[in-house]
Amino acid sequence: MQKGKFKSVLKIILYILIIFACQQISQNIFPELSIYPDFFFVLIWTFSYFNEPEWSILLAIIAGVMRDILFGRIFGLSIILGILGIYLARHLFQFVWQKRFRFLPVQIILLSVITNFLETLALNILNIFQSEQKFSLEQVLFSFKNQIVQSILLNLIAMLLTYLLISRIIPFIKKEKDVYAEDVLKIKGEL
Repeated sequence: MQKGKFKSVLKIILYILIIFACQQISQNIFPELSIYPDFFFVLIWTFSYFNEPEWSILLAIIAGVMRDILFGRIFGLSIILGILGIYLARHLFQFVWQKRFRFLPVQIILLSVITNFLETLALNILNIFQSEQKFSLEQVLFSFKNQIVQSILLNLIAMLLTYLLISRIIPFIKKEKDVYAEDVLKIKGEL
């Protein structure tokens, strides 16, 4: 049992290292872009959509700390947003669409919008404290609107790479039979 847990922790660390490499490669290949896919958040969202919450929280904490250290301006913001993403992916969204891959892009779009807005809001609040400006919701919305479409498109590409990583290339868990889909097909008489 301990060997299995140790192996799972190593896989999580390997995912984060691979995602870090993808983040660096995307920034080096396309230096003219002002917005890049957020591989760290996409990994957290995709992983938590298909795996248990305790592993998802571990991944969110490690990935959040690494993202904050390397790219963040507010330490702890990525951890909080990662855990919020886990909560939404595990409870709210799975209640609606039950771990089906076809709904993962919808989840990525919704979580990209929520996370980008909250991160933009937090960074604008930080700028207010640093430069003693007044808070402007218009400025937050302007910054958010300028980056959201490009961010969503790039995160969808990152989602495909992340999904392949955690489900096909280095699967975290063995795929179980889709009993729900088989039951639906039996009811409809298609199986």
